[in-house]
Amino acid sequence: MSNDKVETIVKWRGEMKFVGENSAGNTVDMNPQQSDGIRPTQMALMAIGGCTGVDVVQMLKKMKQPLEGLSIKVDGVRRQEHPRTYETITIKYYFSGKLDERKVKRAVRLSQEKYCGVSNMFVPTAELKYEWEIETT
Repeated sequence: MSNDKVETIVKWRGEMKFVGENSAGNTVDMNPQQSDGIRPTQMALMAIGGCTGVDVVQMLKKMKQPLEGLSIKVDGVRRQEHPRTYETITIKYYFSGKLDERKVKRAVRLSQEKYCGVSNMFVPTAELKYEWEIETT
């Protein structure tokens, strides 16, 4: 079994500002006050959206579905006590196109139950919920 090594570096930029960089040199600014960046806890939710989005788009393409648009809203409710992990995470997919709802449901379920490594990292501590809407164009 092979492991995919993933490397990033996070550098402090003074005050509460940090910049994260991946091995390709892409960067993202982080700041818990959100004045000059994204909160790390928000980035975790964005990572869920990005991960499941890739899965779903790939699956719908294989299913020959005419996907025209997709946005994914990811909301989380955090615990009040430390560590302030997420208690619940709700993932809502907004699809557009003339899509077969059964295929959309299958793609979303496969992503959430099998393929999306990011959302599955949260399963031990958070309840994950997912839903979708399809706007037919």
